[in-house]
Amino acid sequence: TFQTSVMALVLLSILAITAADPSWDQAAGIVKQMTVEEIVGMLHGNQSQAVGAEAGYVGFSQGVARLNVPGVTMNDGPQGFRGPHGTSTQWPSGMTVAQTFDRKAMRAFGTAMGKEFADKGCDVQFGPGVNIARLPWGGRNFEYLSGEDPFLGHEMAFEVVSGIQSQGIIANAKHFFNNNQETNRHFISENVDERTQMEIYMPPYEGAVKAGLLSMMCGNNRVNQHYSCESQPAIQKLLRGVVGFQGWVLSDYQGTRSTIASANNGLDQQMPGCSKPDLKNPLICTSDKIRPNWYGQPLIDAVHNGSVPVSIVQDKATRIIRAQLISGVFNRTRSPNKTANSNVTSPEHTQLARQLALQALVLLKNEGDLLPLSLGNLKIAVIGTAAHDAPITGGGGSGAVTPYAQSTVYQAVQTMVDSSSTVTYNSGNNITAAVKLAEESDVAIVVIAASSHEGADRATLDLGQADVATAVAAVNRRTIVIAVSPGTFVARPWLDNATAVVYTGMTGQEQGNSLAQLLFNGDECQSLGCPSGRIPFTIPTTMNQVNFSSLQYPGINNQSNYTEKLLVGYRYFTTAQVEPDFSFGYGLGYSQVNYVAISVGSSGDKHNVTITLDNPNKASTRAVPQLYTTFPDSADEPVLQLKAFDSVLLPPGSSQVVLELTPRSFSIWDVDTTQWKVVSGVHMVQVGPNVKDLRLNTTITVG
Repeated sequence: TFQTSVMALVLLSILAITAADPSWDQAAGIVKQMTVEEIVGMLHGNQSQAVGAEAGYVGFSQGVARLNVPGVTMNDGPQGFRGPHGTSTQWPSGMTVAQTFDRKAMRAFGTAMGKEFADKGCDVQFGPGVNIARLPWGGRNFEYLSGEDPFLGHEMAFEVVSGIQSQGIIANAKHFFNNNQETNRHFISENVDERTQMEIYMPPYEGAVKAGLLSMMCGNNRVNQHYSCESQPAIQKLLRGVVGFQGWVLSDYQGTRSTIASANNGLDQQMPGCSKPDLKNPLICTSDKIRPNWYGQPLIDAVHNGSVPVSIVQDKATRIIRAQLISGVFNRTRSPNKTANSNVTSPEHTQLARQLALQALVLLKNEGDLLPLSLGNLKIAVIGTAAHDAPITGGGGSGAVTPYAQSTVYQAVQTMVDSSSTVTYNSGNNITAAVKLAEESDVAIVVIAASSHEGADRATLDLGQADVATAVAAVNRRTIVIAVSPGTFVARPWLDNATAVVYTGMTGQEQGNSLAQLLFNGDECQSLGCPSGRIPFTIPTTMNQVNFSSLQYPGINNQSNYTEKLLVGYRYFTTAQVEPDFSFGYGLGYSQVNYVAISVGSSGDKHNVTITLDNPNKASTRAVPQLYTTFPDSADEPVLQLKAFDSVLLPPGSSQVVLELTPRSFSIWDVDTTQWKVVSGVHMVQVGPNVKDLRLNTTITVG
């Protein structure tokens, strides 16, 4: 039966890992000494039980004091610690750091966030966000480090989880599974076939699991009619059985919808538990209409009446304690000097935040080499509320962090130029005045912006004050448009007249300083070889250029059907031969890089693709070579899929970069056998700076 096969997959996975991991036996030995009530206490979030240094976080689950099992503190979010304003770094968002296409940058991002969580005494970071940006207008796209591509997400998830957990923090990847829209997110059923799930939406989670991910958050949505937190096919069959996830699964804050089904189908912990617990028994809720009490007393009752086997709740507690043991949380003494209120900012983290933001900035257009600007003898107009009065540096919701200070574009440009230049600011609220200033200036920098937040998708891909950019670009042929957006955007009609365009993403607190470095090619820009950012999505000509129907989004009768299947993001544009404004992976540099030669060598079942790049310039520059494959027609796959990439600082002259392909690079998901299957035949291999500009090609015959 289906259930028997699922449990067999899970058991095989557990046996394979348990044999090499003594923490399982240690954790299980502790759990065997617990009563059912003590076990369920661990599976049921309850902030009322947090005392002293345990208090002040967005989540807490109690421990078992008599067995020295500590409680677990948890906090948002994927872009840093969301807490008291000004006490943590506002990092660039996950998608923004992914714009670097740089594994080392993503690892540094994770490590630094992990350190700040550790310094605040927190055990679990609710992050990273790893979902695929199925919808160009998705409200939480800025949080998710995958952009449109599963392989990019796989690689970046591995790095950020490795970084976070290197600091003794338990990373929590989210939001599993297919939580790809905010509209009706508590009710919508995302209806997806298994092949699409495994090839498009699972790889980022798989990358996180390969890094040793210790916890996972299931979303509020439904998947193929089942709520994701009680979906046996998603959690037990695919996540645990196929991918081999051994951590614990906790729910998003309205994700738990049942007791018995959730417990038996894979949910380990209900969060946040009771908002109003009974004073005598914290496992009983006195009143909580929004978040009913599913895993408190009702779970104890279900175990005692046999609806949920005691072995299942024991396994859940074992997974939590194992994560505590591996991370070091189990033996860590809480310090009164490391609390949610502690200020964990530092000059080192400010510098790293600036460098990450700088490396992520994407130069989309640079006619006549307008950029970089000279530092002197310029009359510079800086226009737009987002340039100074109301900067947008991050998204809203659980992914939001409020910094102690922000650098604005206007302030940073003022600081950057020398005394022979003048910098004048205009909010753009009066277009006539903004146009007059632009006419009188040598250069006009116009900052247009939009944000998004948890709970709603974007109603438009237009950026605020786009009309100002259009008007200014019409009168000043040296207009630079800075596009600040939580993901993709529509650049019409101002794109044609703008001389230069820079896309930022959600850059965090160092937005202004990073942009000034790029605009004037400052010392940090030169050392990093910037501009070096690449867009991890497609920039369309219109909002719905992907041609989604209402059944695909927002869904009809709370049913969203993924009828596009594998044609997500750039896979749709390339396969359907639809021309966007800017293609996936696009980004310019200040220096030219020549793609010279390609060769393939084999070692066992791996193929090493060596590309020769030439930097004809006198200074180092950064290249981001991207390798795309096209399967044989028999595979019925989209054309051109990213299978390898790197971010390399090239010295002057010739350099070689090796990109590795594995059997997985040539595989598709076989639903019948529930495994990856290598597709035999001739695979086209193409390399270039983005998916639409592939300059080297060869073939590899497989099988």
